[in-house]
Amino acid sequence: MSQDNNQAEFQLPEVDKAAEVLDSLYAEAFFAKMAEYGHVPQTESDAYAMLETAAQLDAVDNDPAVKQAQEQGSPYAVANDSLKAVLSPQAGSNAYQQEEAIGVKQAAYALAQDPSLYASVLAVKAAEAEALSEVESELLEGGEHVS
Repeated sequence: MSQDNNQAEFQLPEVDKAAEVLDSLYAEAFFAKMAEYGHVPQTESDAYAMLETAAQLDAVDNDPAVKQAQEQGSPYAVANDSLKAVLSPQAGSNAYQQEEAIGVKQAAYALAQDPSLYASVLAVKAAEAEALSEVESELLEGGEHVS
């Protein structure tokens, strides 16, 4: 089989379509996890609000300023820690963390068997690599002009 035939059989989806597949997968996993805790959206606006809140909490949790504030005993850090404790009462349990890690690996393996999901991941990662390559090229070109 020629290389042209191989390319015709396996084409990466457009990046936008691939991102939609991955977003859908994330939402499905997110809502399944939230349902385990008894939080099920009743409307589409509830679902949107839950996803937006999760994204905001994730951004806050990963913000270096918040991490520094936590070290200083900020009331926001205390609230964030309290929210984590409420949303994940078992998070302190090592057995729970191991069980969750195994579940993630099993889900990743199962999802990797889906050709459309596999292609979506490849398309998004290829676009990210291309963007990074362009930025690196621009930085290198800029560095040559400075010398």
